[in-house]
Amino acid sequence: MGVPFLAIAGGEPLVSKDVWPILERARTRGIHVSLATNGTLLTKDTVRRLIDAGVKYVEVSVDSLIPEEHDRFRGQRGAWQRSIEGIRNCVAAGMRTGFAACFTRDSVDRVDEMVEFAISLGCRTFSHFNFIPVGRGREMLEADLAPAQREWLMRKLVAHLQEGKINVISTAPQFGRACVAYAPPEGLFATGHAGAGKGRQTMVLARYVGGCGAGRCYCAIQPNGDVTPCVYIPSLKVGNLRQQSLEQIWECELFRVLSDREDRRYHCRVCGDRAYCGGCRARSLAYTSDIRAGDPGCERNRVCGALLYRPLGTIRLTSTARALRPDGMIRPKFHPAAGSPALI
Repeated sequence: MGVPFLAIAGGEPLVSKDVWPILERARTRGIHVSLATNGTLLTKDTVRRLIDAGVKYVEVSVDSLIPEEHDRFRGQRGAWQRSIEGIRNCVAAGMRTGFAACFTRDSVDRVDEMVEFAISLGCRTFSHFNFIPVGRGREMLEADLAPAQREWLMRKLVAHLQEGKINVISTAPQFGRACVAYAPPEGLFATGHAGAGKGRQTMVLARYVGGCGAGRCYCAIQPNGDVTPCVYIPSLKVGNLRQQSLEQIWECELFRVLSDREDRRYHCRVCGDRAYCGGCRARSLAYTSDIRAGDPGCERNRVCGALLYRPLGTIRLTSTARALRPDGMIRPKFHPAAGSPALI
């Protein structure tokens, strides 16, 4: 089907013996391959083997600049040191290397330090991962950024992209819209989760390929062959590659919905920048059980968010929102900062 790009992640892909034949198969087919890893297994020999297997880009997740914080979050003493050593091994071998971080309410003010540290290590890309409450992420909803914090972070990331010291990418679809709002006309613009380019022509291109790509320009494949729109939408299986072709799976109704950015609700339906963004469909699904809903993490959905959530305490659906998904939704505890409304 002409798929040009394969991104392998986990869990930790380097603990699997199956990763190596997969990499070899992709190499013989001419597919561009990237690998996301915690970095602890990136020895010099492993990095060389990855290069020989045709991997073009390795991305290492770092949760904090403070080793003890990172180790505590990872549940493994010494993980930070091994991850940083893995980054250095990649850079030294000439591998294009990315530094990945997911910011919370407690860590977002350290974005400048994180970017500068990535630059000092020789990383060529800084990758921001948007917080999405799926899996065990549901247990730490209070860590999610408030919409105003996310907008502040987007401005910061756009500024770092314009400086040109390091490429900046983000899984937050608002990043594309933020580039249009905050970058100069001939500046650098994000074209999607993994790319950027310079000038007005790139800004035009971003209207067609930018923003949330779930079911539009990528999908997720689980080890058993199950296909979902995105790695952060594990609950919506649309097919299985052991039973159907990728082409058959891709033509499903859900992917049609995800490709139509006018088929949205609340501000995401009327936003003048929806072509660049479209809102994160995984966040909408996780928070509202409605994959068409407005992304509650965007400042522009503040008013619409009031329709969906009570302002304080336990999150509950209003009767309006319940009608969108009769089988209910996640009702986690939420402890907003003093004086801050929950989620909006």
